Amino acid sequence: MRRRLVVLVGVFLVFQFGFSNACGMRYKLEKGKIYYYNNFKDRIEIKEVNYKTFEIISNTLAKDTNNIYYLGEKVNGVNSKTFKITKEYGELVFDCYRTSYVIEDNGNQVFLEYTKFKNEK
Repeated sequence: MRRRLVVLVGVFLVFQFGFSNACGMRYKLEKGKIYYYNNFKDRIEIKEVNYKTFEIISNTLAKDTNNIYYLGEKVNGVNSKTFKITKEYGELVFDCYRTSYVIEDNGNQVFLEYTKFKNEK
């Protein structure tokens, strides 16, 4: 029984690690600069960011004192001090979990959807 439990926990951890890193999407602080990796090789430097107050919320969402960032891009019209995540959802695409959000700021809703956000750029 105990061995089964250990095996199940091990399998769970392997899948969690695999799904969370399958895309390679993440923010990374390196040598005083902040980068967003949108897969294992593409690296985008985030300009005009406050390095000291930068906070990673998830692999796709981050904020500093002045802005929020989704997929490495600044989200306009949202106050980083007052916004709230009202909904978080995602989809599994080719072993990659892509998280989208509905955020609210001063009564306005902003939809940060992975596919729409990437296609608008």
